[in-house]
Amino acid sequence: SLIEDVPLTEEFQLWADEACQLFGGLDICTVDAIHMGGETDGHNVILEVNGTSSGLGPDHAEEDTQHIVEITLQRMTEHFAARIPAPPS
Repeated sequence: SLIEDVPLTEEFQLWADEACQLFGGLDICTVDAIHMGGETDGHNVILEVNGTSSGLGPDHAEEDTQHIVEITLQRMTEHFAARIPAPPS
């Protein structure tokens, strides 16, 4: 298989936004797609949508991993900070 960077078009952004909403909102989402037919007269087909099981392409794995760490820390802070009692004064 070939993993190729492609520009984020309005169509692809819509796919990702709609896929995230299907699952109640996702912070991590990938849409795997293929281009069918000719280079200019073909069409795109969605193969699958992934959340946290998204594979990271080797060219961007380090950057993507850093984004995942930041999102995870942010969500954990939001979730647990409200549950930690304040120290007695």
